[in-house]
Amino acid sequence: MIKTLPIHKFDDMADNIYEAIIVLSKRARQINDLQKQELSRGREYDDEYDDYRDEEIIEDPSETKYVKLPKPASVALEDFFAKRVKYEYREKSDENEQTES
Repeated sequence: MIKTLPIHKFDDMADNIYEAIIVLSKRARQINDLQKQELSRGREYDDEYDDYRDEEIIEDPSETKYVKLPKPASVALEDFFAKRVKYEYREKSDENEQTES
């Protein structure tokens, strides 16, 4: 279900809304990458098991198992509003040193 988020909640959590959106998008990407890794680990296990089969078995598409995972953006929003996401800015001196090198 789609819910509208009040903008004033973002103001409480970050200096401005753009900052909050950047933090949320980066957190959603992290969650997405973690979900992909978990799914690929499960698939690797299945592939190893398939190598030991004596005969080829054609799977029925109706028997295929699907994993329903929460949407990364929704999880990122929950984390953000529960104050489980911490972020900080890089210092200007770090950026200058990298560009001068």
